[in-house]
Amino acid sequence: MLSCMKKTLLLIVYGIILNNICLAQNKYFFGINGGTTYSNLRGNEMLDDNKCEFGYLIGVSIDYYLKEDLSLKANLNFERKSSSREENFMSESGDDMHPLKFRFNVDYLLLPVLIKYDFGTNNNFYINGGPFIGYQLSSKAKSDDMPTQDLSGKKLDLGLTLGMGTVFSINETNDISVELRDNLGLINTADRPVMNDGSIKTNSWSFVVNWRFEI
Repeated sequence: MLSCMKKTLLLIVYGIILNNICLAQNKYFFGINGGTTYSNLRGNEMLDDNKCEFGYLIGVSIDYYLKEDLSLKANLNFERKSSSREENFMSESGDDMHPLKFRFNVDYLLLPVLIKYDFGTNNNFYINGGPFIGYQLSSKAKSDDMPTQDLSGKKLDLGLTLGMGTVFSINETNDISVELRDNLGLINTADRPVMNDGSIKTNSWSFVVNWRFEI
């Protein structure tokens, strides 16, 4: 009886040690990232004339490695999604038309949660993908000749993030990555009816540079 209890206790201790060893092999990385966005809105005919514009992003990241080439990755970014369009307006004299350019800036807090797979020599390339959730901070239209207009819609945005990149190692615990990413919004962000039963959905390409270190 005593011998059986000793064996059971040894198995429990062995299991705890083995579990701690496995947990120790799972690495965490914290990162700081920034970059540019190239965005537009889609979902109805009026938006077809909009042009993509450059914005920016800044934020933080965390990677949790499930194994050597597979990890869970999350970002929390402030992102400005910008686009523009040109409209013709009648002059004050009423004699001719003159063009007026509007720039739309939509600011979001964006949280993508991704599965990341590393491959290539020394795992220096990767692809990642997963869902994102966004919270709209503001949405404004600006023009040189008119006051800034508030175009805020629904606060929530949901969609899919896909990206691929490469990693440049600095040392054993630090590296820099460069990634091309697409955040494709999948829900209607308009808070009022849109012509012809249309919608307003986001789409943003991002060029992201990330410096991360093991924690």
